[in-house]
Amino acid sequence: MTIVPKGSAKSGGGQKPTTSKHQHNKRLWLSLHEDVGKVEWPPTIERQGWRVLLSTSSTLHGCNHSGLYRASPVFPTTSDFRRPDLRRGAYYLCFFCYDPAFPVLGRLLLKAPQAIKSGLLYTTGLASILLVTKHRSLADTIENIAGVPVTAKEIWHVDRCRIKSISCECSTPDALNPKAPQLLPYNSLPLVARTTVDEFVANMAILLPKVEVHIPSEMCTYVHLIGQVNELISEMVYATSPNGAPPDTLSEYTEDQFSTDALLRNSILDQNIDRLVQINSALSYVSTQGLSGAVPILDRRSLIRRYSLLGVGTAVLALTRIAHSIESAFAQGAVEHILTVSGPDLAPLPGLDNLPEYEPRRWNDFSINALKASVEPQRPNPKLPYFSGRLGFRETEYTISAALQALAAGASAEWSILTVTHEMVHGHVRNLLSAVFQGDPSRTPDKKWREFYDRFKARCERNPPRKESLLDSLRAIIFAYCCSAKKHGSLTWNTEHETRCRGNGEIRIPIELYTPKSLWVIFQSEYRNISEIFVHVLDLHYFYRSCISHYIRLIWSSWAKAPQVRGDLRQYLLRSLLVIATKKQGTPHERFCLACTTLADLLEPLCGPEGAHIPVIEEAVNLLKDNKYTGKSLFFPFYASLILVDLAHHVLTSVKIRGAVNAGDLHLRPAIVASTNEEWLDYDMPDGFVDDVVKSPTAYIAHRLTQPTSLQNGRDIEAETAALFLACSSHPVDGGSHA
Repeated sequence: MTIVPKGSAKSGGGQKPTTSKHQHNKRLWLSLHEDVGKVEWPPTIERQGWRVLLSTSSTLHGCNHSGLYRASPVFPTTSDFRRPDLRRGAYYLCFFCYDPAFPVLGRLLLKAPQAIKSGLLYTTGLASILLVTKHRSLADTIENIAGVPVTAKEIWHVDRCRIKSISCECSTPDALNPKAPQLLPYNSLPLVARTTVDEFVANMAILLPKVEVHIPSEMCTYVHLIGQVNELISEMVYATSPNGAPPDTLSEYTEDQFSTDALLRNSILDQNIDRLVQINSALSYVSTQGLSGAVPILDRRSLIRRYSLLGVGTAVLALTRIAHSIESAFAQGAVEHILTVSGPDLAPLPGLDNLPEYEPRRWNDFSINALKASVEPQRPNPKLPYFSGRLGFRETEYTISAALQALAAGASAEWSILTVTHEMVHGHVRNLLSAVFQGDPSRTPDKKWREFYDRFKARCERNPPRKESLLDSLRAIIFAYCCSAKKHGSLTWNTEHETRCRGNGEIRIPIELYTPKSLWVIFQSEYRNISEIFVHVLDLHYFYRSCISHYIRLIWSSWAKAPQVRGDLRQYLLRSLLVIATKKQGTPHERFCLACTTLADLLEPLCGPEGAHIPVIEEAVNLLKDNKYTGKSLFFPFYASLILVDLAHHVLTSVKIRGAVNAGDLHLRPAIVASTNEEWLDYDMPDGFVDDVVKSPTAYIAHRLTQPTSLQNGRDIEAETAALFLACSSHPVDGGSHA
C-alpha cells in the first residue's frame, strides 16, 4: 500500500499514484485464551494464565482455537509486516486509541522507521492501531510521530504467549460533568412506564462515563437524547395525571380531552413506552458494540463473537459520523422547517387544474429553493447507530442500523455501507411528510383530516380552495396519487383492471373521489410506497449527484443479496424505473419506454462475461424485454406514481442540502461518466492511509465503489472495509450542532 503526502494526489496532471491492494490469502487473528481451570473474579494476571496468539487463517474456525477465548481480525498496514512468533521470546503488544486514527496511520507510514512498519497493524476496535514489537520504546516513537495526544493506550508484555503485565493510560470521566442534563422526576408514572425509564437511567449510567473518556465528541448526542427522553417523560406524567394545560408537545389536545378520554391517555403512555423501549434497545447495542474493547481492553467482551477481543468500536464510530454528516446536511436545508413555517404562505403549484393529469414544467419556480437565501439551519437530531444481523439496514425515529455483514464487507458493492444513505433519507422524508400533514396544531386530527379532504375535493372540482398554498398543492398531489394507485396499482400491489391505452400508449381517466374515510384508509396503506418513491429520488439527488448509471448499478448489486427482491421483483423494477424517470422527458408512456430501455441497458452488463452472473438481475433484464409483462404489470402503477416522482424532483429537492452533503471537502472534483455523459464527483484522495481526513464520507465511499477495481477479483475486502471505517470516522461531526 503506497502512502502519499497530503495534497500530492493533485499533482502530476491529476494522475493517481500506483497503489497496491491487500492481497493476503489468509487473515491474521489476534486471540486471548483463558485457562478454564483458573477462572477467578476479579481476574488477575498472575492467576488467570492468559495466553496471546497471533494466528493465520482464512476463517476463525481454521485457527483451531479451543476452550475459552476472545479473538479479533487484525490487518497489516503495509506489505512490510512480518508476523512475529509470540510462542518464542518476549514481545510488547501496544494498543493505541486515536481520534481520528486515519491521519495518524498516514503519518506513521510516512515517517516511522522500518522497525515500526514491520509490526504495525490496524483493527476495527476503538484501539485501532496495534504495534507488535520487542522494543517498548517504539511505543513512544509512535506517539511522537503521531503529533497529537493519544486518547488511551494499553501495553501488554507477553513472554512466550503468556501475559506478564498490562499497563493502561486512560483519562477518567468527570463525575460532575455539567454537560448532561438531569432527567425529569418520573416517580408518579405507572409501573411499566417507570421501569422503562429506570432502564434508560441504568443504560446512561454505564454509557456516559465511557463516552466522555473514549468518544467525547459524541457527548452532545447523548445530551440531546436526554432532552428527547425528558419530553417523553413530560408527556407521560401529564397523561397519567392531567392537570393544567398540556405540555407544548401535546398542544393539539386540551385538558378536557385528557380528563375525559382514557383511550387518549393510554395511547400517549403506550406510544412513549414503545419509543423508550426502542431507545433502550439501541443503547444496549451502542454500549456493547461501540465501547467493548476500549481501554482497558479486557474489561468488557464484545458480544459479536468474531470481534470479541477488540470489538468494533471504529466501525460503529464510522457509522456514527456518516449518519451525523447526513443529519447535519439535512439540518442545513431545514426543509421540514420551511414547510411548517413558510409552507402555508407560499404560492400553490401551477398545473394542477385537471388532476390526476398535471403539468410540472414550472414547478421548479415554486419549489422550496425559492427560500434558499433565508433558510436558517436547524439543530440536527442525531441517531443511535449500531450493526444488526436481524434488522440489517434500517432507520427508525431514534436509530440507524447497518447490516452485520457490512462489518467485513462494507467496502463491497453487495454490502456497501453507502446503503445507509437510503435509510437516513427515510427519516428525512418521514419528517417532511409530517410537516406537510401537520396542519393547524390547535385542531383535532379528525378535523384536520376533514379540512385537508375538503380542500382537495375543491381542487378536483376545479374550484380551488380559498387562500390555496404550497402545502395544499403537496397534499393534493399525494391524494391524487392515492386515488390513481387505487385504480392502477402501486409499488406493492397490482390491479387486474381492463383499462386500455390510447394509440400513443397514454391513458386518460378522471380522478375518482373517495369518501374521507376511504381516502384515509388508502393513504395509510400507501404511506410506505409514497415514502419509498420520495426516498429514491432524494437519495439519487443528494448522494449520487443524479448519476443514474452509477446509482442503478450500485443499488442492484446490493439488492441482489436480498431475498425479498427475488420474491417481489416487480416492486424493485418499478422503483428503478421511477427514479430513472427523473432524467427522462416526454409523455408518461414515452418516459416509461425510455426508462425500461435504460434500466435494461444498465443491468445487462452485470449479466455479461465481465459481470457477476447474478440470477435475479438476469431475470430482471428478461422481464424488462418482455413487452407483454411491462405493459400489464409495470406501466399502470408507473403512470400512477409518476406525479410523486416529479413532485420530489422539482419541488422537494434542496440545493442547500445537496451542497451541504459535500461542503468543505477539498478532495472532491467534478467529473463526467464517459459512457453516459452524466455528472459525477471524483474523490481524489489516494488509496491507503494519508495524513488527512475525509470530510465527505458518502462521496469517499461512492467514488471507491464506482472505480473499475470494484469488479476485480483478488481484493482483500475485509481489510479494505476496516480501512474504510477508519477513513469514514476521521472527521468528527458534532451531532448536536448546526455544522
